[in-house]
Amino acid sequence: MFYALLGLPSFASLIPCPPIQELNIGYALYAIIFGLIGALLAIFSGLSMQVFGKFIKKTFKNRIITRALVAGAIIAVVSLLLQS
Repeated sequence: MFYALLGLPSFASLIPCPPIQELNIGYALYAIIFGLIGALLAIFSGLSMQVFGKFIKKTFKNRIITRALVAGAIIAVVSLLLQS
């Protein structure tokens, strides 16, 4: 909507969907709702990483290699679960 209001070309032509002929309030509401959901997910991710970082630091203290291996293993397991 920002690009459309400025009269600039947008990246919409790169998406293989039919073009939007007109903007209406429904599209604006969807954009606001999905923006809020995305912001909440970003805040949750940031807080989760901070909590996880403190937990790992307290658990493994100065054993840096062990901390890195455990963090890598957890990331691998989460990635595998999200993939399937």
